[in-house]
Amino acid sequence: MAHEFSHRALGVAADVTDQEQVRAAFDQVRARLGRIDILINSAGVNIRKPSVEFSLDDWRKVIDINLTGSFICAQAAAPAMIENGWGRVINISSMLGMVGLGERPAYTAAKGGVIQLTRTMALEWAQHKV
Repeated sequence: MAHEFSHRALGVAADVTDQEQVRAAFDQVRARLGRIDILINSAGVNIRKPSVEFSLDDWRKVIDINLTGSFICAQAAAPAMIENGWGRVINISSMLGMVGLGERPAYTAAKGGVIQLTRTMALEWAQHKV
């Protein structure tokens, strides 16, 4: 049996580390759908190397995509959700945000940061039902 849904969704591609691309993507969603109800932050990358061999470029890449990207996207989506008085931001972390694992220094740090970022945004935006 086919199901009919009354909700619409729109997928838009953007580099989550580029604040202008992200803002433009959210502007496009609002223009096409009129509102933003749900954001799922799931972009992620992992580089496996011992900590003493981990380059700063590798560190920045993992942190920028996994943690900063979640922040940039949530920050871009939240004003529309707050304006509407409702919204959901779903940040995908990992069990490695709670426990360490060798050869993943940036990944574990980023995923732990996502957990704390989520807690902070929840405290700030709960009054707006976001």
